Amino acid sequence: VSPKIFRISSDIVVNEGSNVTLVCLATGKPEPSISWRHISPSGESDGFGEGKDIFELVPGWFCPIFRLLFPFLWMISGLHLHCSPAFARFSLLMRLINGQQGITIKNYSTRSLLTVTNVTEEHFGNYTCVAANKLGTTNASLPLNPPSTAQYGITGHAEVLFSCWSLVLTLSSLSSIFYLKNILLH
Repeated sequence: VSPKIFRISSDIVVNEGSNVTLVCLATGKPEPSISWRHISPSGESDGFGEGKDIFELVPGWFCPIFRLLFPFLWMISGLHLHCSPAFARFSLLMRLINGQQGITIKNYSTRSLLTVTNVTEEHFGNYTCVAANKLGTTNASLPLNPPSTAQYGITGHAEVLFSCWSLVLTLSSLSSIFYLKNILLH
């Protein structure tokens, strides 16, 4: 039976400095292995699970080109080149030691717990649970987001502009009041 994810944590909002645990439950025969993939808000991608950190170094590059241009990279750094059969794109596999980057993964049979301690900005983004066995692969995703502090749904630079515009209007109103007061008193 191909793998099926029957439970994953719902969307999570968490403050920086907090701890959070993501849960993924999967079934299948043979029992599937479960791993995690993370895409940060900046678009960087890495995966966690089974003691490996998996990410695409340069999306769209092909294995033969990479091998030609960077033949000693994985020998010096301890990285291993893995060529995906789909389009011969590659990923680099690197050991992820439990606790590294504040991430701990515990796999119990068909349940995987990914715990982030002391959440930082780099931890926010989309987390994907991947369950795989020899009969197939499936995945499910959830976002880990910071609390929203934006006024009226406006974020980033737009919020700063909105605040500046509010200040200009307030100062303009005050100057008009003082101007009218001076006219009325004279």
